[in-house]
Amino acid sequence: MKASAANADAQILMMGYSPTGGGHTDRLLNVVHKSVDEGTLKPGSTVVMHIPEQWMGRDRPRSLDTLATKLKANGIHVIVAQADKSVYGYLDARTGGSDDAKIIERFATYPKRNDSPAPRLLANDRRQQINGATIGSITEARSYSSDGESFKRIPVISAKQLMTSVHNTIGGAAFGSKVRVLTDMDPYLQKAAKNLGVPDEHRVDQQNHAILLNAENPELDMVPEKSLLAKVLGGTGEHVSHIELGAKNTLSEMVNSAQTFGITPGMTKEQARNRVVDYVLEHGKRAEVPDAGNLNAPNFEGIIVNPDLRSASEVKNVVYVYAHKNTNRIAQQINEAVRNDKQGYEETLFIFCGAKAIHGANALHAGYLADGDGVTVAGAGTTGEFAYLHKAGGSKANLMVFPIAGHNEQAANVDYLERDEATHQHVQAHVVDDMFSNNLDAYIRKTSSEAGQKYTAEAGTMEKMMGAIADPSSYVQQTHDLLAGRTGAGSAEMATSKRLSQEEETLRQSGLLKANLHVIKMVFQGLEHLENAIEPPAGGSDGRSRSTSRVRATPISIKLTAKDDENSHRFDNFGQFVHALKDNDWLTRNMGNGQQRLHAGNVVLLSEARTLFDNAAYSEPDVLRRNIARLKEHYGEALTTGF
Repeated sequence: MKASAANADAQILMMGYSPTGGGHTDRLLNVVHKSVDEGTLKPGSTVVMHIPEQWMGRDRPRSLDTLATKLKANGIHVIVAQADKSVYGYLDARTGGSDDAKIIERFATYPKRNDSPAPRLLANDRRQQINGATIGSITEARSYSSDGESFKRIPVISAKQLMTSVHNTIGGAAFGSKVRVLTDMDPYLQKAAKNLGVPDEHRVDQQNHAILLNAENPELDMVPEKSLLAKVLGGTGEHVSHIELGAKNTLSEMVNSAQTFGITPGMTKEQARNRVVDYVLEHGKRAEVPDAGNLNAPNFEGIIVNPDLRSASEVKNVVYVYAHKNTNRIAQQINEAVRNDKQGYEETLFIFCGAKAIHGANALHAGYLADGDGVTVAGAGTTGEFAYLHKAGGSKANLMVFPIAGHNEQAANVDYLERDEATHQHVQAHVVDDMFSNNLDAYIRKTSSEAGQKYTAEAGTMEKMMGAIADPSSYVQQTHDLLAGRTGAGSAEMATSKRLSQEEETLRQSGLLKANLHVIKMVFQGLEHLENAIEPPAGGSDGRSRSTSRVRATPISIKLTAKDDENSHRFDNFGQFVHALKDNDWLTRNMGNGQQRLHAGNVVLLSEARTLFDNAAYSEPDVLRRNIARLKEHYGEALTTGF
């Protein structure tokens, strides 16, 4: 690292990201690949990979080894360490969406991670992870080796200790000039770098969650419900590379798919559609749709089509489906409708996306190139590609889109599509409820009857779509250029970066939002104490307690940070804790900044939390457990988490 600091051409790149879902990982690694390919990360440099903890027990992706090997081959030193905390999301097993209640619980109880015993959610996470020893300096971290062991049992170090030790190792002057910080939802690394003197222009955070902010009226974001979002977005003055829906090309690989289907720019849209349909009819996987009673069946991949349709001339429309947890439900309905020659279904080719859906081809690309209509969840991938093809590619396809329940970002994506000039006429938004089947029937009838309008002579050729997918613009390039200092001062990308950076910094510095986070920590740590203190069920064959719940008269401590300092509050018994939570003056002094008075009107769910704790000692254990779970869910519904 000292050699990199002394090398005039070299840099020290420090990277970190959220492990949630895996999307943040590869998105970030692609930027580092680009830096090597374009020569902005030169031989003699050092890359510090501050890897997050394992997510939900899953192995770390092989793409980490791929990047590290490439870096070494290009004369770049690689150091590996594990972050002691990350922005960590959870999935709802039933819906496939974000489990916001758990996300908030983890955040709120994390200051007690070193306590014994640790909060139960954190203890459960640790049981799924294999961590290395805790270290205090970059000098104790691991140099990458291609033996396959570098990303196992990684030494653990906090962002603050990591940055401090790098600063001490190379000196303050080199730290301010040579260090670059690249993150994808890692506010801890950005904060540590900022505090120790890495200039704002040397730091970039790549994110798509800024769609949850109000671009036209930023003051509307200064609400308690966005206090956690303000925390995870960063807000330390770094450049923001915003992955805006439909603004850049993410479909460069679709050029290869077009070659697979034999599609050229001069073809009419109908000719292109026919090439796709004939290929899919021949190579599409025709498999049994899982039975409705088989709840553990994998998502259906393949095609569903009337067996009498044998060529493109007999197919009226193409519909692609990308629906996560709802895939099999939709497949069952479509399969039954096709069998019964239901209106709209009988002449439609349905493609259920997946790696094995079409032999030798990408199923989602097939749907796009045919200008097929979609039935999808509202993830950033499919909604962004839909938006891009309408803005830049001349698409006239429709989309039946449904956000996964409780998913903040997906709801915002739908709102964007419904408001955007290029897409709003082509979007139908629904929720998965009792009317979903009827809504799907209506959508299929409508898109089938109107399908011909997409392929008229007036629709033109494939030139515009082929040009769009070959466009060199990309979010990877955008992030790379911000990091490398290549973004023009007057460019749209720089204007967006500055606007979001300023707004996120304002959000993070809000005293009211910080106070709300403190009260949330107090509430959830109180709930953890309460759950541990509930007397176990005693008596009765149904397992319910026949006596009044008693809260043990044990002391309770509340921590706003991991340290036992002025940010810790100890109560001799639970009654004292409840009294403090109900005292606006106490909250204002100890949870806020002492200036803006805190009360139930400006603190999220404070009244509901006070009621639960006030009644805790008089509630039956089973009732109390249900009330605790319900309150956590209400916090998940009220707060914007960023997932």
